[in-house]
Amino acid sequence: MNRKFFGFSRIIAAILAISCLFGCSGGHISTPEPSTGNTPDPHSHIPSGAEYISVSGGNVGSDYVDSVNSFASRMLLELGDGWTGVVSPISVQLSMQLLANGASPEVQEKMLAALDYSGSMEDMNYSSIAFIRTLLAEWDKDSAKFSIANAVYADKDKEFIDSFVKNAYGFYDADLGSMDFSDEKKSVDAINAWVKEKTNGMIDEIVGELPYDTLSVILNAIYFKALWNEAFTAYKSTSEFHGLNGDSMVTMLFNGANYQYASFSEGEMLLIPYMGGEYSMALVLPGESYTPSSAMAALIGRWNECDYRNCNVTMPSVELSTDLDMIPILSKIGFSDALNAVDTFDGIIAGEELAVGLIRHAAKLKVTERGTEAGAATVIANYPTAAAPTDIIDFTCNRPYAMAIVNNATGAVIFVSCVNDL
Repeated sequence: MNRKFFGFSRIIAAILAISCLFGCSGGHISTPEPSTGNTPDPHSHIPSGAEYISVSGGNVGSDYVDSVNSFASRMLLELGDGWTGVVSPISVQLSMQLLANGASPEVQEKMLAALDYSGSMEDMNYSSIAFIRTLLAEWDKDSAKFSIANAVYADKDKEFIDSFVKNAYGFYDADLGSMDFSDEKKSVDAINAWVKEKTNGMIDEIVGELPYDTLSVILNAIYFKALWNEAFTAYKSTSEFHGLNGDSMVTMLFNGANYQYASFSEGEMLLIPYMGGEYSMALVLPGESYTPSSAMAALIGRWNECDYRNCNVTMPSVELSTDLDMIPILSKIGFSDALNAVDTFDGIIAGEELAVGLIRHAAKLKVTERGTEAGAATVIANYPTAAAPTDIIDFTCNRPYAMAIVNNATGAVIFVSCVNDL
């Protein structure tokens, strides 16, 4: 495997943002496979003073949630009107926050501005750990699985700066360890093994080679799998999906239930709950003159404007995957100064000024009708009385549409997807 030389006079840091999948498939939720033995040894660089930060979930500031949703909207718009795929903006954001903890003060300020956050780095760190712990709050483990993993690795001959380690470990629960980046194949294999383990085997490979003179990598993985609160039925025959570039035959899913719904000038939105009530899927059918990306970007955060209605929902069974070079996208939404400089990250490794050489993001999505045998028909207890049978909303996703996975406690977007063609 040949190394790529980027022409920088400084050492390059490789940053890898990896989000896994969200699934609505059936069966019991499995936990990630144990380590294959190829993954690097974590926590080898944690100083004696490093400790978890004592912050509980549930008290997430609205300014941080606004930052998360703003980042999701801008990232979605930058992906373009005709894009079909899935991303986890929060996976990318958490990776950039980890990176910002190692930036020079001037660059750190610019990165916070690019994240649309007006507070300090310390404020963001405390807000993000409260946010993460809210996402990871106890819920029905038989019907859902959700995990967040962070890791930072340094070259075997280098040492992390203690202040960076304390923040990475305390606020982001990051594994910290070393890799021999002089052996590129071994390093690439170790990174991909970590990804495979943390995504329950859904993503086998995130990187095929590393930038020349890599000294550090930052990794994030998010895994989500949940069962519908109300099981869907799959049509035995396929139906037409009228895509942007032509029609196609797809398997459609159907359900009739009491869902939260609203109609806006930007489009129609419907919220489908998962079992346990902690998360929902938001479906958006764009209105006239809007695309799935522009409609979803405009409606993110407006979940509480939806009211319960009797709805007949029809949507495709889909399986999507995305693999993105994030540097061009991030550069266009405010990170160009941080990503184009060669000596802006001097707070990660002792004696080294690092530059960013790689940011990749991979994600997968699978939506099916199935649930577990025991819980497919469970209804959330606080549903209001159903509307009259004559007042039924037909919500049919047989044309371009958008999806988002939303944390109900915070209103934050975890995953977002656009489907323009199938």
